[in-house]
Parts: sequence; C-alpha cells; structure tokens
Amino acid sequence: MRIKNNSTKYEFKNFKNSEIKTYFSRIESKSISIIDQSAEKKDSRYAWIDIFPLDGMPNNKILRKIHQFNLLRIRMLLQYSQFSKIVNVNLTERPIFERVLIGLGKFIKPDRFLNTEYYNWKLDVCLQRYTFANSDYVVNFMGAYKFKEMFPKSFYENLIDYKFESLQLKAPQEANKILFQMYGANFMQPPSDMIKNKHFTKIIINDKDLVN
Repeated sequence: MRIKNNSTKYEFKNFKNSEIKTYFSRIESKSISIIDQSAEKKDSRYAWIDIFPLDGMPNNKILRKIHQFNLLRIRMLLQYSQFSKIVNVNLTERPIFERVLIGLGKFIKPDRFLNTEYYNWKLDVCLQRYTFANSDYVVNFMGAYKFKEMFPKSFYENLIDYKFESLQLKAPQEANKILFQMYGANFMQPPSDMIKNKHFTKIIINDKDLVN
C-alpha cells in the first residue's frame, strides 16, 4: 500500500485529531513514506517524529508507586488493544517479562476484544492527574524505557546548549545522569544493529527504496 502525497508537507497528529491510534502526538513528513515491518501486520505511513510530553508524578513515594502501577496496567492494555498493528514482535533484545507478554498476546489475540479508543482516553485522564507545576518528579511515560525516564523536575529546569552536528540544541545540564539511568554505564557505546532499526523499517523517497 502506497500513501498518496498532498500539498501539506508536515502534519501534526494524535489520537484526538486524526486516525492514528497511538496515545502520544507526532509530526509527519509527507515527502517520505515508511514501511514498518515490526508488528504482525506491516504498516505503511509517513515518516514521523514522536512528541513526548513530561507528565507530573505524585510527590509522596507510596502514591508514586501506586500511580506507576496503574499507568503500566493501562499502557499494557492499550498496547494489547492494537497488538497486531503496533507491538514489535520481531525485537528480541527485550527483558524476559516483555517477551512473555508478547508471547501471550500472540496466543490470545487481545485486539479482538479490547477497545483502543477507551484505553487512550483512560490513559489521558490518568496522566493528567498530577500537574507538572506541582510535581517534584516528572516522567516521559510513553517513551520506550517507561519509568527509567522519570527524573526530578529540577533536571529540566537547568538547560544548556549542546552541539549536535551543525545545530545548537537545549538539553538538561544533568544529561549524563539521565543517560546513565536510561542506558546504563555504557551509554556512550553505540547500540546494536537491531536497536538502530528496531521498527524494521523501509524508507521510501520518490518511490526509491533507500533503507532496508
């Protein structure tokens, strides 16, 4: 299936304003098409950049643990509700508990009876329960690393300039602490070839395959 281009080069999308089913928002470039081969069903879409907000977490440690459990439960059900379309069944470099959940999903086919829209809205309400302004900890919960991406809010209050190729970009001053928590002591080591292309994508520009 090929995606037809139109006059608008970029488009902002989320589950509230478009046909996409993922919870978080993204910006699509309509000059590039992606064939995503990671899930049970191949998917064709425009190239995109995900937009992940930072959501507040409870200041009380016990309430924070309860909130974490509830978010993980809803996220799992949301993923299961569209299992055959978005869950990466080909990525083997995962924790064992994730591999078990994926094996279970292949067996029971949960997207037959779970409603994606319901769980998107349920997650939206849950993530807005604690405001960013009143929280000591914030999280990029929909990122790949879940609560490894939860940090003191103060980390994001002191931004400095970093050079990225020809650009100067703002990022937290505590970047090394963030990278260590998310990726471990070897965070400067390049990822494996599988992780580099974990969506098993093929990129198409002007009908020419550029990446396999």
